[in-house]
Amino acid sequence: MIPLMAAFPLLFAFLIVILDTLRAKNVLIKATFVLGAVLPAGVFLGDRGRKIVGGWSREAGIEVGIGEINAPFIVGELILFTVVALYSLSYFDFRNKKTPKALALLLLLHAGLMGAFIARDFFNFYVYMEIASVSAFALVAFSDEKGSKRAAFKYLILSLLASYLFVFAIGIISWRLATSTSSSWPKTPSRAGSLKPLSE
Repeated sequence: MIPLMAAFPLLFAFLIVILDTLRAKNVLIKATFVLGAVLPAGVFLGDRGRKIVGGWSREAGIEVGIGEINAPFIVGELILFTVVALYSLSYFDFRNKKTPKALALLLLLHAGLMGAFIARDFFNFYVYMEIASVSAFALVAFSDEKGSKRAAFKYLILSLLASYLFVFAIGIISWRLATSTSSSWPKTPSRAGSLKPLSE
C-alpha cells in the first residue's frame, strides 16, 4: 500500500488531463484534484514498515518505507499540500484553459515529493525529485506574469546542475563503498595446484 502514496497523485493527474480533454465539468475536475491530494494521507494512516514494489528481491526491486526518520517529513508534506490544494480551488480561475493543466502539475509535484520521502534508495529518490523539480519549474513557466519564462529557465539550469552534482556524489559514494567492501573480502587459497590429473 505504501507505493500508492506516490501512485495516487500520478493517477489523478492523468485523469485530470483526460477530463480536461473531454471538456468535463469543473466540479468533476475539482473533485479529482482533491482526491489526488488527500488519498495519500489515508495510505499513510493505514500502513507502516517497508515494502518491495513488484515482489522483487531487495537488490533488484524498488524499496519504499515509512519509518521514524521520514514520517515527520511525510506528515508535513501532506498537511502543507492539503492546504495548498484547498487554496488552489479558490485561487485559480477555472474559466482559464490553463487551470486544469496547472492542477495536474501540482499533483505531479505532490507525487514527486511523496515518492522522494518514501524512497529507501538514492536512485529512486533522485527520480522522484526530478519529477518534483520538472513540475515546479513548469508551474513557474505557466504564470502569465512578466519574467516567468526567464525565471523558469534559470530554475531549470540550476536544477540540472544540482542533479549532475547529486549523481556525481552518489557515484563516488557507491564506488568507495564497493572498494571498501571488496577489499575486506577474505582471500581463499587457490586449489588449482592441489588438483591432480585423473590419469594419475
